[in-house]
Amino acid sequence: AATRDALVRLRAPHATHLGALRLAELSPGIVALPQPTPTLAPATHTNAILAGREHAVLIDPGATTWPDIQILLRALEAARDVHGRTLSAIWLTHHHDDHIGAAETVRSRFGVPICAHEDAARKLAGIGLRVDQTLDDGQQVTVSTDPLLTLEVLHTPGHAPGHCCFFDADRRVLLAGDLVSTLSTIVVVPPDGDMDAYLASLEKAAAREPILLIPAHGGPTLDGASRLRKTYAHRLWRESRIVEAWKNGHRTPDALVAVVYDDVPTRAHPIARRQLDAHLVRLRRSGAIDDAPV
Repeated sequence: AATRDALVRLRAPHATHLGALRLAELSPGIVALPQPTPTLAPATHTNAILAGREHAVLIDPGATTWPDIQILLRALEAARDVHGRTLSAIWLTHHHDDHIGAAETVRSRFGVPICAHEDAARKLAGIGLRVDQTLDDGQQVTVSTDPLLTLEVLHTPGHAPGHCCFFDADRRVLLAGDLVSTLSTIVVVPPDGDMDAYLASLEKAAAREPILLIPAHGGPTLDGASRLRKTYAHRLWRESRIVEAWKNGHRTPDALVAVVYDDVPTRAHPIARRQLDAHLVRLRRSGAIDDAPV
């Protein structure tokens, strides 16, 4: 019976349509809605996520241009009218522009609240976006009963103070936001970015042992926990190179970047310079380096 039902859905032209987008269900109840956004290259899109059915939440509506926002609105209308996915809230992983661009428009059109961690809410208030409800670490919200989909809020600061991931424990699916990317490095830039907090967040998310990881930038991956642990190890490896270069007398940012990031294309060195600052703050805090003369 299940096979027959699946074949009927596959043959129905409307079954995979969301207006100008396609219904790409990455896990039961979880639909990806990629949107062009002003994000950091090589990424060009932010993956908005529609999670749930009768109480669906829209995560990170980042579209910024009116044509792209219109496509998102039509997709949400089709999700409701054709597929019964009724929007109940907007959830933001954090406050960065490429994750919030369409939030106000979606709130106005569908009459739903914007929700974010309290630390993100303070940042958003500073740029004129009001958060209606807060998301708390450990909070669990059932957004669908058929299929059953309950999402746990994980506060994962580091990239941004109020950053959150959302975890489906039943299927071990992590909606990772900007905790990791499958396209490039996640930038951690002080003072909002904190490398100690970022490493702790990677450990926290990896401890959930996710199988499927869906990032905000890049495609999904089935090595979720492994990807998180590899990212953690890579950050520590990079940090060890900073300590070695520092002890060898390379103390200026330009000199450190040239030595520590010699495996990175020169065009990416401005981004590496921003990462370097976060590592230096962490290393000074721990006493691993100091500014004594060589």
